[in-house]
Amino acid sequence: MLEKTGLPFAHMTWPANQAPDLPWCVFYLDDDDAFNADDKRWLTYGHWTVELYQRAADSAIEKQVEDAITKAFGDYRKTETWVDSEDCLMTAYGFTVIERNE
Repeated sequence: MLEKTGLPFAHMTWPANQAPDLPWCVFYLDDDDAFNADDKRWLTYGHWTVELYQRAADSAIEKQVEDAITKAFGDYRKTETWVDSEDCLMTAYGFTVIERNE
């Protein structure tokens, strides 16, 4: 999904001193839940986060990420935080992926 944005991305973090120039993304699984019945896992709910890091808000870049998430997984939650230690803006997108277990 993130490949379609054209932005560099990594799972959880970049190796030390190897992060590319901004903007870039990281993604990770926050947690997962399940629906179980009759001694079987029927559904898995994966709660994922994509974090977009950029020097300043750029609506075109944010739209690329938002469109990719919406197309692949549907709705998302969005929050913004300024990261003082990195002198950049982090926009976090949270969404849930529901998988049916056969």
